[in-house]
Amino acid sequence: MKVAIVGGGVSGITLSILLADFFDVTVFEKNNRILKKLLVTGNGRCNFSNEIMTRENFHGNEKFLDEFIKSADLRAGENFLNSIGIVSTTDERGRKYPMSLQANSVVDAYLSAVSEKNISIRLDTAVEDIAVKNNKFIINHDYASPFDICILAPGSMSYPQFGTDGTSYKLATNLNHRKTRIVPGITSLISDIPFLKELKGVKIDGELSFNFDGKIYSYTGDILFTENGISGNTVFESSSIILDKKINSVVLDFIPNISEDDLMDMLNERKTNFPKRKVSWILNGIIHKKLANVILKILNLDINKDLNELTESDFKNISRLIKNFNVNVLSGGSWKQSQVTVGGIDSSDLDINFQSKFIKNLFMVGEYLDIYGDCGGYNITFALISAIRVCEFLRRKYAGTIS
Repeated sequence: MKVAIVGGGVSGITLSILLADFFDVTVFEKNNRILKKLLVTGNGRCNFSNEIMTRENFHGNEKFLDEFIKSADLRAGENFLNSIGIVSTTDERGRKYPMSLQANSVVDAYLSAVSEKNISIRLDTAVEDIAVKNNKFIINHDYASPFDICILAPGSMSYPQFGTDGTSYKLATNLNHRKTRIVPGITSLISDIPFLKELKGVKIDGELSFNFDGKIYSYTGDILFTENGISGNTVFESSSIILDKKINSVVLDFIPNISEDDLMDMLNERKTNFPKRKVSWILNGIIHKKLANVILKILNLDINKDLNELTESDFKNISRLIKNFNVNVLSGGSWKQSQVTVGGIDSSDLDINFQSKFIKNLFMVGEYLDIYGDCGGYNITFALISAIRVCEFLRRKYAGTIS
């Protein structure tokens, strides 16, 4: 049987390797090389998995995820990478990388595995049309070479500079499959923070939190102020859910390891010990100087006053703002900056083997769908395990029992 795989990314190439021993496989890739996007994953280090791997790390179509993950092996993707020669290492936050900490090590292992199989890869070949005729799939009007099975794995909107510009969504929608709302994920947040120009470049170790449906979501780590909002690992880890759930504002805590009351006591002690020092000095050594200046500006405090002129109310306002700094979320960063796409082809139109409910032997996997993972290796994991599920199903159905 002939299998067409649209997209030479992680999902598509994983499928091609797993299916090549049982099927006649052709991969269509619009770029001049496969796995182009993988090279920049994890800042070029390729964070492909995580020590912590649970249902709670995946989001989007919750009903579909509940059904799929209930029967999925969340370690199957990591095991597959090991099987093609990837030796992994784990950092202090549980993120798994190739031991070399180089994404090209993963790409090279894939290329070696592909070369060992009989796989046809058509580079510089954008798929612009798929037709179904007599239960066969016609790619780009090539009626002379129909396929028995078609798997869509073309990626999404993120990193359009690598060819994933969203144009492939039409392949599914033209076949009467729905597409959900899409927004950038694992990206920066755009905001109208007061005096933002003065904060640009300031990096702090803090906490970001927000409330959704009565639940408090909290993320701790570095937060970076940019020219148009906030960035950093903490923002990357939280941004997908924030943008997916349309959260309008988040709260920053610049000193998460000190309570508001303890901070007030600290400031009062400074007033007692250094009554003649200026208000401009009150936060010296406690938070970043530029951030301290902005806090005092927002509160409209006279920085030339002596500390003994500050009131209990002033200290309360300072402490509260440091511990509860509100940030309006106007939007996410650009598609070019986003690492994943939140939203995609509606997985409600697929069964838990990722097969279309409308068209037999049409499958869709990976980031093409309305499923996304947390920052930390979960999106590559989903790309892998969705591909593996399709492979298991096809091998059971058409090539006998899985060995």
